[in-house]
Amino acid sequence: MSAAARRLRMVEALIGTLYRRVGVATPAQLAHLRTTAPGQVVLIDVRAAAEYAVSHIANARRVDPALPTTAMLAAAGDIRGRTVVCYCAVGLRSARFVARHAHVLGQAGAKAVHHLSGGVFRWHNEFRPLVDAYGPTDRLHPVSTPWHRLIARRHLVATTPRAHRPDASVYQPPLRTGDLTRSPPSD
Repeated sequence: MSAAARRLRMVEALIGTLYRRVGVATPAQLAHLRTTAPGQVVLIDVRAAAEYAVSHIANARRVDPALPTTAMLAAAGDIRGRTVVCYCAVGLRSARFVARHAHVLGQAGAKAVHHLSGGVFRWHNEFRPLVDAYGPTDRLHPVSTPWHRLIARRHLVATTPRAHRPDASVYQPPLRTGDLTRSPPSD
């Protein structure tokens, strides 16, 4: 386990202590549920729009946590009979969101409501897939400078969405002067 993963686990433990009554799903549990019950999981990303634009878990719906309840339910979409899993960067904002809205989501028909333990950082650290507006990506928004220490593959940190280029689906380090191992992308 990397140092970043160990630090993230400590943050997860603290969040678990603060929000012990909130349902939790691990990345492995979410991946299993998405595989065994496709269409039965509603993913809600409660991060800022800039974070979501860099990357998110496929099929996640971005919901602004500051929305009033009725607008939040509309943004979440059809949740009746489905499991709702909310996530953010490390799990703090999503645990807070679930603590605040689990009852309302349940009344609206959600079968279960959880937050993703370790958030999208743990998902990324475990090499699980992310997407952006153009398809698969390895990039991840760090929220802010101190939080990037919880990302195992820091060279994939990005604070702005990538420009669309057909060859830009995964990270490529910038070309250095004299680097003959790769040719620059064509525009």
